[in-house]
Parts: sequence; structure tokens; C-alpha cells
Amino acid sequence: MAAIDLAREYISHVNGHAGQAAAALFARDGEIAVPAGRVYRGWDAIAAFVAAAPPGTRAQIAERTMGTHRVVLRGVVQTPRLAPAQIEWVFEVEQGCIQRLAIHHLRR
Repeated sequence: MAAIDLAREYISHVNGHAGQAAAALFARDGEIAVPAGRVYRGWDAIAAFVAAAPPGTRAQIAERTMGTHRVVLRGVVQTPRLAPAQIEWVFEVEQGCIQRLAIHHLRR
């Protein structure tokens, strides 16, 4: 699967709170690094991270930058009862799997 397709699928699974499906897009030792400095490594940790999103949380993509092995998405995450957050997702892809996803809060 192309890098952009993996990134889109990940966002779709996040919006559906489908932790196992999101984790399956990653390499077995893949990881997600979040703004607080925590790293979720491996399928079980990634699945738990995605599944833990509060009900009603939705990610919306506003722009993207694509390469063969790197995709950057920027958009908004809306969570009920919280202010919308401007987010950047940086996907690093190798051999048809997400190796690393770094999530950053953008300041405006």
C-alpha cells in the first residue's frame, strides 16, 4: 500500500475507534510518538492508544505533503467538550507498513 493510502487508512480507523485495524497498518515494532513525549510501540500498544480516544473524537485533514516514504498530514482533531486541536501527523513508511508516526500539536 502506498504511504498516502496508509496515512488515510490510519485516520479512517482513528475516526472509527478501530484500534486493531489501525495497529495492523504498522510494522510489528512500529511506533506512535505523541506530544507529551510518550511512545506507543508495537501492535498492542498502538491498538490501545487508538481505542482510548474519547467517544466522538474526529480527525479532519486539511492539507497533506506526500513522498514515497513520508507523508505529512495537517488538520484538526475535535473532541467533545474540548477546544479543537491543530495537529500534524508525520508518517514514516517502509515496506508497505507504517514504521513511525509522530503526532505534533501546531501552534497558531
